[in-house]
Amino acid sequence: MTSTDLQATVAHMGAAARAASTHMAAASAAVKNAALLALARLLRS
Repeated sequence: MTSTDLQATVAHMGAAARAASTHMAAASAAVKNAALLALARLLRS
């Protein structure tokens, strides 16, 4: 991976995180908890 590729990847991940944070900010506690549990399952697998 070149430096340019890495910069593009990190920029894309940052944009995706900002978009996700907008949706998560508006989500209910139940939706947030479900998302956290799903992420935890993915990390364990």
